[in-house]
Amino acid sequence: MASYLNLKKTKEKDGEIAFEAELAADVVTEYEGEALEEAGEDISLPGFRKGKVPPAMVRERMDPVELLEEAAHKALPEAIREIIGSEKLSILGTPEVGLVKLAPGNPVVFTARFALMPEIGLPDYKSIAKKIAEEKKPVEVKTEEVDEAIHHLREMFRGGESGKEGDEALPELTDDFVKQFGPYKNVAEFREELERNLKEGKERDEKEVRREAMVQAIAQKTKIKIPKLLVDQELAAFFEHRDEELQKAGVSLEDYLKQVKKTAEELEKEEREAIGKQIAASLIMGAMRKEEKITADEKDIAANIVALKRRYQDRTDAELWEPAESIAIQKKLFEILEGEEHKKDEKRAEAAE
Repeated sequence: MASYLNLKKTKEKDGEIAFEAELAADVVTEYEGEALEEAGEDISLPGFRKGKVPPAMVRERMDPVELLEEAAHKALPEAIREIIGSEKLSILGTPEVGLVKLAPGNPVVFTARFALMPEIGLPDYKSIAKKIAEEKKPVEVKTEEVDEAIHHLREMFRGGESGKEGDEALPELTDDFVKQFGPYKNVAEFREELERNLKEGKERDEKEVRREAMVQAIAQKTKIKIPKLLVDQELAAFFEHRDEELQKAGVSLEDYLKQVKKTAEELEKEEREAIGKQIAASLIMGAMRKEEKITADEKDIAANIVALKRRYQDRTDAELWEPAESIAIQKKLFEILEGEEHKKDEKRAEAAE
């Protein structure tokens, strides 16, 4: 039996759907025990330790409507799950839920608003990606860049001898000096390795820029409408985090806006657009993964977990499984977009001959 009654649709427009329904009085009553226990955690009375006051005594000290509200909030998640299931909703984000009518002994009237998964009309994304992949530019590392990197390393080991200033205080670039950075025979070998590392870094950066360009180009040709409710929720979370950081730094919002040289309205518009693009890109990536029927190999997931543990040492393998799987799937998708998967298939075919 459903935990809600009298469900009626109140809106279905612009990628959103909303309902009004009731929680039966007896359903809400079932959650009063949890509400009393939670409220009792902060109550201490003579003869009782804090958090150990009997529920009956906690009830005496609570406003009946407040108790009803707390119990209703605890009953709502199950009702929301049931509505999603019974109405076969495919939603994004967190439902926006509100209590409309509260009266002891009567059903609790509530509303629920959902952002629906939008329809995604993918373009010929492989052709779009291929065009950008073909614009790949060769990466080079100039001698001056290697010199600059070495200069920074020497500055890290700057000496403090009196009478020496500027470059004179830097250690000499000798074979012995470079050996502290690895098993290098001499300066020339160290320079070669440093140049190789700088080139690999540039190639990674270039690949990330190219991949971002692919996603944005595909997004521009994709038919998709992001629900306003979802953007509103993400925007509220962004502003909440920003305000917390400003408070920690002791900076007022007014001063922050002066620093970024924007009005509150300009900042909100900018962030709203950025959030919309981020959500769209994520959904489009998901649609392409589904179209390509991409799955992750357990071996790749395990390797990614090992890599992630270097950064998140306090996380368990189970906690890292989902992000590790996502990384593996995304890698496969980009290999397809960049044509690398096709090249791998050709190599496998050649090896089999």
